[in-house]
Amino acid sequence: MGYVLPQTPAWAASSFWAPELFYRNGTYYVYYVARKKSNGVSCIGVATAQDPAKGFADHGIFLEFGKEAIDPFVLEDNGQLYIT
Repeated sequence: MGYVLPQTPAWAASSFWAPELFYRNGTYYVYYVARKKSNGVSCIGVATAQDPAKGFADHGIFLEFGKEAIDPFVLEDNGQLYIT
């Protein structure tokens, strides 16, 4: 269908990779990795959509931890959400 985000988010600089698509309660979530402009740290961002074909809205950094974030993976266990 094309790019998840048609423009680079304001907080991000480069190194977009490892998107994870997750669906819950009528919303699609995409968690992705990108480098933060201000310091080059790799972060996990999140964007949402009701209909992926109509595009996602970026919500910025979801997780900034340490120097490198890679391959976000979301799972739900008994109603509790986890990200690894």
